[in-house]
Amino acid sequence: MQDDEKKGDPVKYVEALLSLRDKYQAIIEEAFEGDKSFLNALNGAFESFVNDNAQSPEFISLFVDDQLRRGLKGHSEDDMERLLDKVVMLFRYLQDKDIFEKYYKQHLAKRLLGARSVSDDAERSMITKLKHECGYQFTSKLEGMFLDMKMSADTQDAFREKVLQPSGSSKIDGVELGVHVLTTGFWPTQLGPRCNLPPQIARCCEAFKDFYLKQHSGRKLTWQTNMGNADIKASFRARRHEINVSTHQMCILLLFNGCDAMSYAEIAADTQIPPAELKRALQSLACAKYKILNKEPKGRDVDDGDAFHYNADFSAKQLRFKVGTVSATKETEVEKAETRQKVDEDRKPQIEVSPAAHHVRGSSLRISLPAFPHPPSGGDRAHHEVSEGDGPQRADRRGDDAAAGALPRQPERDQEAARVAHRARVPRARQGELAQVQVPGVIEPHAA
Repeated sequence: MQDDEKKGDPVKYVEALLSLRDKYQAIIEEAFEGDKSFLNALNGAFESFVNDNAQSPEFISLFVDDQLRRGLKGHSEDDMERLLDKVVMLFRYLQDKDIFEKYYKQHLAKRLLGARSVSDDAERSMITKLKHECGYQFTSKLEGMFLDMKMSADTQDAFREKVLQPSGSSKIDGVELGVHVLTTGFWPTQLGPRCNLPPQIARCCEAFKDFYLKQHSGRKLTWQTNMGNADIKASFRARRHEINVSTHQMCILLLFNGCDAMSYAEIAADTQIPPAELKRALQSLACAKYKILNKEPKGRDVDDGDAFHYNADFSAKQLRFKVGTVSATKETEVEKAETRQKVDEDRKPQIEVSPAAHHVRGSSLRISLPAFPHPPSGGDRAHHEVSEGDGPQRADRRGDDAAAGALPRQPERDQEAARVAHRARVPRARQGELAQVQVPGVIEPHAA
C-alpha cells in the first residue's frame, strides 16, 4: 500500500485493500486449510497498516458513499451484501471508529437530502451491519436520520392537504416548496450565516413555518439554506432549460432577472452568502461545465473584483440538467481540523446534572436538543441522548456533595480507594458516546 496514486484516491485505496485481503485470505484457505493462526496474523497485519494511514476512516466512508451513489447500481442484492460485508471487515480494523462515524454521517446526510442513494435497502443493510459491530448507540443517530425523512414526508403531505389544496393550487406565488424537517441532534448540521432568500421563496417559507408551528407549539425552525436545492426554468436565446441548482446558486441566478450584470461585491451584499460558499457557487455557474454566467476577467477562480454577466447565448444538449457545486472529493485541511475537534470533544467523558431530573434512562429518545430558559408547557420535552442500559446514576457537581452524589468525606488514606470504587459505579463514556442526563428543553428542528 505504498502506491501514492492509490493512497490519494479513496476509491482506489479501499479497492486495493479489499483486493489485497481477498488474495491472502484465498492463499490461507487453500494452502493452509484456513488455519486460525494464519488468519489471526493476516488480521493483525491489516489492522496495523490500515491504522498507519490517518485518512483510512475518511477513505472507507468515501468508498461506501461512492458505492451507494452509483457503484452498486445494476448489481444484484447478493453482490451488494458481499461488498458491504468486505467493507465492514475493513471497518473492524479501524481504531478510530468514531472518526468514521462522523464522516459517514456527513455523507449519508448528503445522500438522503439529495435523493442520491441507489438503494434504500443497501443503506439500511449497511447501518444494520454497523449496528451489529458496534451496538445501538453507534447507529442511533443514523437511524434517526431515516426516521426524520419519513416524518418529513408525512409533514409535507399534511402541508399540501391543509394549506395548498384549499387554494386550488400546489404552489405559492408560482413556487412549489418541499421541506425536510431535521432533528438537530441527528444531522451533521452547523448553524451558519443565513443567506437572503428571494422574496417569493421567503413567502413560501413563512407559509410553511406558520403551518408547522401551529401543529407543534414551542418548536423553532432554522432554515439550512446550504443544504437545499431548487429546480428553475431559465430562458435563453436558443431554448428554454430546466436546471437543478443548489439554494445558493438559485439565489444568485434570480438576481439576474432584474439586471444583466453584477459585480461580486453586489452579489455578496444582496445574498449575504458566506464568502467561501459564494465563491464556490459562482465558480460552478461561471467556470465549470455549464457556463450560465460569464465572468470577467476569464479564469477558473473567483476573486473579489470579478464581474458576472447573464449568458444569453448559453446552450446545452439536455433539456434538463444539474449544475453541481464545485467541491473537493476530500476534506480541506480546515475541514479536517474541525472534524478532529468535534471527535475530540465527543471523546471527553461528560456527565451533566440537572437538579430537577438526574436519572439516566436506558434508551435514546428521538429528539435530542439543548435546554432553553422557558420550556413549553405540556409534553414537549427534549431528552439528551444517553447510553443504552446504563441505568440510574448520579453525577459529580462541585459545591453540592449531597445533591450530586459526590464522595463522602473519608480519611485521606482511604480516599483513593473510595474514588476508584466510585468511578467504577459511574460508567465513563466510550469513544463516540456521550452519557448525559435528562434536561428540560424545547424542540428545535432544522428545515432544509
